[in-house]
Amino acid sequence: MSFDDGLQVLIDALRRRLDGDIRLKSPVIGVREVADGWEVTSSNDGASHLAKHSAVVFAGPACKLPEIRFTTEHHVRCAALAQIDHPPVSSLVLGFRREDVAHPLDGFGMLVPEVEGFKILGTLFSSTLFPGRAPAGHVTLTSYIGGTRAPALAALGTDELVELTLRDLRAILGVNGSPTFVHRAFFRHSIPQYEVGYGRFKTLMNEIETRAPGFFLAGHYRDGVSLGDSIVSGHNVAGQIESFLASKPVGTRSQRHDHPIHVAA
Repeated sequence: MSFDDGLQVLIDALRRRLDGDIRLKSPVIGVREVADGWEVTSSNDGASHLAKHSAVVFAGPACKLPEIRFTTEHHVRCAALAQIDHPPVSSLVLGFRREDVAHPLDGFGMLVPEVEGFKILGTLFSSTLFPGRAPAGHVTLTSYIGGTRAPALAALGTDELVELTLRDLRAILGVNGSPTFVHRAFFRHSIPQYEVGYGRFKTLMNEIETRAPGFFLAGHYRDGVSLGDSIVSGHNVAGQIESFLASKPVGTRSQRHDHPIHVAA
């Protein structure tokens, strides 16, 4: 299942629900523990903004947390989280006339093992999966390039990526002609890699939350990389925050701060 206009629908709905409580293009540069909560310093157009909160959630990429100035009463080790590999990936969406693709596209898509010798990591048959992904008589294919296998390829120019991808799609799916639609997105830090030994990072995350009560971590680096996993992670941390705030004396809770919770994403 998905949304009629893609996953952006979910983000837009969350933005409307939160209304004026979102501040964009305001990177967090400092998080400091104080006697009754947390002070969060962010930057916007060169100016600093300081706000107090009862709790803070970090939901950005784990590798970005060490870049934030983090000050607590107890020693908290964030630097090691920078070692989590988030390889770059490009997503390339190509549209074709139905008659220009020999394969029936009767499935979810394909993953391409490295041993096959192709450049793309895999391709989703987007117009097969969901309605409204291609006009009548056309199909949409979404391919991924880069990752841990070939990170340098992800940063190629769009024209180079299109040609590289077309070579593989011609061989695998029988694609002919030129695409009628092209859209490319580049993700410098994509999916965290749950490699052998990843448990040490999860142990470190638990240690950070224990040493810094009121500071929480959530996201796809915690309990899985899928959208479903991320939603579960957010749901779980919301419950933890609720319990944390309920345990605090009334005089130290959110009425003394700008907002009870700050999410740094």
